[in-house]
Amino acid sequence: MNTTAKPETSRVADLTGSGFVARLAAVLGVAGSCYALVAASHPVFGRAEVYFAECAREMLASHRYVTPYYLGQAFFDKPILSYWAIVASFEAFGLTHFAARLPSLLAALATALLTGYGTARMAGRWAGVAAAAVLCSSYLFAYFATLSMSDMWLTLFASAGGGLLFAGSVNAARRTWYWWLAAVALSLAFLSKGPVGVVLPAAGFLLYLALTGELRQIRWRHVFVALATLGAAAAAWFYFLWRENGSHSLYAFFIEENLLRFGGRTYRSDHWFGYMPMSFVVGGLPWTLLLPAVAWRFARQRRDEHWRGSLEGRAELLLWSYIGVVVAFFWASRMQLDYYVLPALPAYAALTGSYLAHAVPRSEFSARTGGWAMAVVLLLLGVGAGIYLWPRVGGEGLWNGSLLPVWLIAVAVAMIALLARNRLAPAYAMVFLAVCGAGAIGARFGLPAYQRYAPIGEYARAVRQSGATTLLRGLQVEPAPVELAISSDLNLWRAELGFQAGRVPRSLETENELEAFLREDGPRMAVVTESRAAALPAELSGRVSVAQRQTVLARGVTLATLLDSARLQASLATVVSLSNEKRATR
Repeated sequence: MNTTAKPETSRVADLTGSGFVARLAAVLGVAGSCYALVAASHPVFGRAEVYFAECAREMLASHRYVTPYYLGQAFFDKPILSYWAIVASFEAFGLTHFAARLPSLLAALATALLTGYGTARMAGRWAGVAAAAVLCSSYLFAYFATLSMSDMWLTLFASAGGGLLFAGSVNAARRTWYWWLAAVALSLAFLSKGPVGVVLPAAGFLLYLALTGELRQIRWRHVFVALATLGAAAAAWFYFLWRENGSHSLYAFFIEENLLRFGGRTYRSDHWFGYMPMSFVVGGLPWTLLLPAVAWRFARQRRDEHWRGSLEGRAELLLWSYIGVVVAFFWASRMQLDYYVLPALPAYAALTGSYLAHAVPRSEFSARTGGWAMAVVLLLLGVGAGIYLWPRVGGEGLWNGSLLPVWLIAVAVAMIALLARNRLAPAYAMVFLAVCGAGAIGARFGLPAYQRYAPIGEYARAVRQSGATTLLRGLQVEPAPVELAISSDLNLWRAELGFQAGRVPRSLETENELEAFLREDGPRMAVVTESRAAALPAELSGRVSVAQRQTVLARGVTLATLLDSARLQASLATVVSLSNEKRATR
């Protein structure tokens, strides 16, 4: 025990220095600025963002904060915490895409801060700064830091819970206190994503205790306190959810959306066998290029009995245990998505930060090789972007394609110059800057593609000008009398249009439903494909006007679609907004 106390004391002293705080703040400041630019640049939601944003908007509009509603229907997909966070952001900053994404951005920065601090306690302040930089510039983490989803909240609270469990395991005097705080953190993880918020950190910690032969640390009082804390934190919301919706809501959440989802009964994905491990590798890029070196260092150090018993050795064993549990858990599931490995990335960042703090000052062969590999990859990406991306995307006026390849090539050249002089630390810092800068540049200069092929904002403005929106005055939500509808072949944009227009559009399945909708009393507007509009009877032309006409990507905007001209043309559709108020065609 005495051998582990001294290193921890010295590292705590290191953390009080202004150098560590300033460097960690610089990493978070650069990453946060780039994340904010990305979050503000995308004018439409991607992935599953719209589910969370639209549910939060409907909560705010209806003043009902227990049951999430999506397009007017009760929605039991995820627990309540992330919705509440987005509602709070809407109340503070208004109904915007950036406000919807801000909670995830803040959760990401908090996760990076926690990772940096925890790694510094484990392996020193330079390891802590490196771990924060690695995490902030890992592909999947940086991507989800800018999305309005619940996964970053899961990652934050699961990481906090795992760290507190470890703190209690190495400090017997304060074990009960640390483990109660861990139960609070895991309760918040549960309220963010569901049972996985408890299962993953708890299973990773139990595996760690089993490997160290210390399962006896857990007493029944610890189990009872943890269950009582979890029940107190989560039971209140589930009780009110049951009161509003009945037992079906609990069945839908616990059984359909969790147990049956895991078994592939409600949702199923048929990926190849190695999909989840490969998702971890891809999600951690570019830093998973160092994965063999990081794993080899751990395996080599484990031979040293003194290191195995040290704070760093025990912590690294827990981190590897947690990564293994996260990947294995979702590997066993019949429902697999790439971002399910997101909670494992802070653990890998901590391991990589510890590796860099040891290998870079010693100029180890693996660190030099890894640096050169990253420089070459960045150079190839820059050249590839210039040759392939620029002519296909920038040439159509969709993207200023020159800046991204220039940025990547410039960073790669700078890295090569630094590596040639054996300056590994600034060379690795350039990787952090390269990823953050590339994300910000790509988002900002990809904006014209969204404006051209996903002009949902134009239709929403036409709706608002017709009075067909819900107006926010302060925090008072006033219903508007105009009805809004969208044809079913544009259902991909239904929630996005509803979010931007401020009300839930009705879905119209057939031309007859469209005709009936426009004939109903009262002002109304329908967003439909031109083919649906052309099928309307001629007698309606006197009372219906085309308020907006645009060519859009009916299947969504993706880079793959923009780069494939045949796929692009097949996905295009002319969309019009029909209003029974007489207006000029735009």
